[in-house]
Amino acid sequence: MTMTTSERVKAIRAALKAEGWNARKASVRKSTYSMGATISVTVRDLQVPLAEVRAIAEGIGQEVRRCAYSGDVLKGGNTYVDVEYSEAALEPLADMVLAGLEGADLEKDAEVWGFRVRLDDAGDFEVWKDGDGGFGERVMAVWAGAGLPALAKRLAERLASTGALTGVE
Repeated sequence: MTMTTSERVKAIRAALKAEGWNARKASVRKSTYSMGATISVTVRDLQVPLAEVRAIAEGIGQEVRRCAYSGDVLKGGNTYVDVEYSEAALEPLADMVLAGLEGADLEKDAEVWGFRVRLDDAGDFEVWKDGDGGFGERVMAVWAGAGLPALAKRLAERLASTGALTGVE
């Protein structure tokens, strides 16, 4: 029997609580619309691993129907799950990243929190991450017109979601 969206939300909340993450650490909400639903999980504490919350929430809540032949997503009746850190949780980390960015020479390759950041010829911030044997993976580009705070926020999201914050207060 298929679970309703409300039942999925309750099950996700119970699973998160069983892991020790109450509503103060992770909130679960639903949005329903004519062709499906979205369950939004907002993690309010950076010490709660986003990957684990995502695995729990998607395992219980996500149901996306696909065409057996082509694999395309079918319209209607799908339930999607979004998991992200709250703005308030990311703000202190973004402030620390911003302080590192403000002190860096972005005209050259600058290392900030394990990322290589530079202002490219097109006027965008390029961000690279260590690959095997060096900086090899481009992880994002942020329009420079958005400013350093926008870049700091994106880097903070990336740091938090990859679990790179072990031991960071």
